[in-house]
Amino acid sequence: MLFLPVALLVAGGAIFICLTQQHSIHAERANEEEQSLNVGVAAIGRTLQIADQDLVYLISRRVNRQVFDHPDEANLAMLGTDWVEFADAKRVYDKIRWIDEYGRERLRVNYENGSFRLKNYM
Repeated sequence: MLFLPVALLVAGGAIFICLTQQHSIHAERANEEEQSLNVGVAAIGRTLQIADQDLVYLISRRVNRQVFDHPDEANLAMLGTDWVEFADAKRVYDKIRWIDEYGRERLRVNYENGSFRLKNYM
């Protein structure tokens, strides 16, 4: 009779300690995952910010405005050369494309075999 209440008290204490430790471990892992996620979100944010800055730079170039105003072969070739030089200087993009308002690809710079190549359409 005396052993049963003591055994129940010890078992209850052990279960309480076990559940508390599990909760603590779970909270610690959740905190680590949240920190890891925040690092990933910040890295993606920086990457998108750089890409946004590059896009603004490319759009602001005079040669782009010339092509958009007069999309002839000479202006398109000039724009392609400009984009190849940009891609070669940045070395972070695999492709740079101009897709017009009708969904047609008008100009593309590809990274192929260690260098950037121009493919244009008229």
